[in-house]
Amino acid sequence: MAGKGSGAPVPPQGVGAPAPPPGAPVPPQGAAPQPPAPGKPTLKKKPGRALPIALAAVLVLVFVGVGLFAFGPLRTPHGSADVAAMNSDVYSDNLSPDKYDLQPPQRNLEADHEFDFDLDDGVDLGLENIGDEATGDYSVADATGAARVFVDGALTQEIPVDVSQTNDGETNRLQVEPAHVVCWDTSKGYDYEGDDVFHADTLKGAWGRWYGFGGYYLVLYTGSDGKPLDKPQVTYFTVKDDVTDADNQIAAPQNVQFAVQDDGGLGISWDKVDGAKEYKVYMKTIDPTLKDPSESVTLSLLATTSDTSINTLDFDPVTESRRQRAADDAEKWGDAGASSYNQNSQFEDLVIGDDEDRVYYNREQTKEGAQGLEVTYAPTKDKVKATSITVVAVGDKSDDQQSPFQFQSINNVLGQIPVETAFNVNSDWVQQTPDDPKAALGHRLITYVTMADGTAASIVNDIDVSKMTSTQSTMTEGSDEGDPSTWTKRSYTRLEIPYTVRNTLLSGTFVLDGTNWPGGADEISQAATDQLQAMAKANPAVGTPQRVSSSDDVDWESIQNAQKPATDMADVPYPVSGSSDYVKFVASNIMAGNMYLDITKYANEIGAPSIYDVVEEACAQNPMTMVWPGGMKVNECTEGDKVTVALYINSLNAEGDDNDIAALNEKREETYRVIKQIVADVVQDGMSDADKVKALDAALANRLTYDWDSYYLNTGQGDKADVDPMDVWKHRGYAAYELLDDDRVVCSGYAAIFKACADEAGIKSLYVTGTVPPQPGSNNNGHAWNLVNVDGSWKVVDVTWDDTDQGDNQSDGKYLMLDQKDTKLDGRVYDSDSLLDSVVEDYVDPSRLAA
Repeated sequence: MAGKGSGAPVPPQGVGAPAPPPGAPVPPQGAAPQPPAPGKPTLKKKPGRALPIALAAVLVLVFVGVGLFAFGPLRTPHGSADVAAMNSDVYSDNLSPDKYDLQPPQRNLEADHEFDFDLDDGVDLGLENIGDEATGDYSVADATGAARVFVDGALTQEIPVDVSQTNDGETNRLQVEPAHVVCWDTSKGYDYEGDDVFHADTLKGAWGRWYGFGGYYLVLYTGSDGKPLDKPQVTYFTVKDDVTDADNQIAAPQNVQFAVQDDGGLGISWDKVDGAKEYKVYMKTIDPTLKDPSESVTLSLLATTSDTSINTLDFDPVTESRRQRAADDAEKWGDAGASSYNQNSQFEDLVIGDDEDRVYYNREQTKEGAQGLEVTYAPTKDKVKATSITVVAVGDKSDDQQSPFQFQSINNVLGQIPVETAFNVNSDWVQQTPDDPKAALGHRLITYVTMADGTAASIVNDIDVSKMTSTQSTMTEGSDEGDPSTWTKRSYTRLEIPYTVRNTLLSGTFVLDGTNWPGGADEISQAATDQLQAMAKANPAVGTPQRVSSSDDVDWESIQNAQKPATDMADVPYPVSGSSDYVKFVASNIMAGNMYLDITKYANEIGAPSIYDVVEEACAQNPMTMVWPGGMKVNECTEGDKVTVALYINSLNAEGDDNDIAALNEKREETYRVIKQIVADVVQDGMSDADKVKALDAALANRLTYDWDSYYLNTGQGDKADVDPMDVWKHRGYAAYELLDDDRVVCSGYAAIFKACADEAGIKSLYVTGTVPPQPGSNNNGHAWNLVNVDGSWKVVDVTWDDTDQGDNQSDGKYLMLDQKDTKLDGRVYDSDSLLDSVVEDYVDPSRLAA
């Protein structure tokens, strides 16, 4: 890998190790912890834990990262003489007594110290009994308005704590303790059992531990009466066995520098620390759009090393596995298969919402009527997570011997770290290729890349003509791409030229028409050099990342301001199915063509499912949405208490084009007329539900035919299909609107159409998915079928397997209303893709569920 073992990175101009912030709470080296000052009130530790065990278990998942909120001591305000008597070195000038009520410092507390504070009777801060104790389904209220805890005197760096309120009828109090911190070990490929950064495992029974910073500031904003204090109370405290204790002290690495390397990895270097056996490199990210700091902050371990410099790519197994897959493809398919489109996996999730490449695509969809999509992008603090890195020295005496965390921001270099090929911008860029051969070559010497800050940057491609391949092929040309009568085919020599995007690991192949290059590789190589020189002359910055041009005359802000999300259930002429009002609200609006929704009243309910889960069930259980579960892009936006979602159909619409709502609405109406006619033809008055199910099973088996071409095209076996593989979008066979074409469907089409007919006939039914033992002629065991409620129990109906395609093509009834444990169904396993995760067991036998 390029850059490996190349030594310290060269920092960009002006980048170095910043000075510690004013008022930093790290005592001088060698300073021993001080006992509580005589006569000063101490913070009490209440015996026992009031936090329910079930809540504690869930909070392990909730409190992730290095960021927190907390409650400080409830105390009587001090006068100026008391403030002067304190250890003034722990309170920075930022903490003016005119603005804050500064409390006496508390020192040498236990490492897992829990703070308890009395509240007045009747005060409820919304932290009590949040969730369902029976199920263990808990959520945590936002406590940042009540209190927070910081590790610097400027009150800018937070750490995670567990805050709860207990009111047992006798006492009403707040409890604050250090949270258990989970660290993602990206050097092992996102290992959840990563580094225990706060070493809580050394304290038996400890939920968490104050550790790693040396000093801490509790800031209380709320009084015992539950009302905001005029001046927030601030208390500085230290604990035993922290990194500043005499036995644990080791110097922090100095001269920490960052620079992007020749292969696009982030280089980090630092000076050697005497007595250090190794160094741990951590990254912290903060999402400012999330209300709860304990949810917004994520901590990851990038590397553990005995060296004094790293390239992050050398500790990136995810990127390495992708490159290995590309190499395997190249060995199987030739150099064209060696394309690599991603790198720097540790920096993939720094963008909040849509990156610039997606925004580029969203604009076109907005012009066509899509609503609620992001259409502007700038790498501002509300779009890019605050990202910082610290290098921690670990001593050879014990794991507790380590230097303090000293995080430094790297947001200024994120725009130089390549993450992935900008698919949407590049697709449009390629379509703009000029006709002139040399100009076309120059055009293909540019690739747009999404950087870690979400920007799409144009970067030069370095071609390798020594690996160019040549094959004979045909090309379709025409004066009007929409008029096949103008199309002609001609033979040509197809030249495939591999390239690497400069200063990245990204690679690919582009195609040239060999008839335009009689001089072959030499002529192409010289032309590429000439084109790059011409581009550099026109733009001296060529060769360095340049932002994609987004200039146009569209007033995007006005378009966004004019959009109004739907807030109520839509009135549609189709049956609406769903296990909750939330699902029905989303489903009804999708069927009405409303793709911009205000979900505030549902999303803010305790224990509410994720919008992604809701959309999946809404599409699966409502065939008239005409959308395959998973065929919908979901853009969720939270602003204060308001939550909106913009939905976008990116597969399986009626015409094969993304998000064509008008065409889809028309297809819905036409398809529903067919559904109603099918039901009217076979369902008679007085029929039982079982009779109705049998009649529909027979009618659909008679009408529908399994679409093997669609199956082959969508499972990578296009060579077996009897249709043009380029027409794959015409042969999907998944949705109910296939009734308007040739009635050829795959299993999901059978199940969707049966569900639509059952809804119309008044039969309780479900569309379900999972796996089955592979069938003859199939190498895919993914499957879709139905459940129907007959005589109070949920029975299996599989119209696909009932359709024998023989004789009069009627159903053979072998898979009609079977008990879920019927031996004919052995090996059939249900997943939760078509129902809310929380309700699957209400319908499916638990023994048949996927692990």
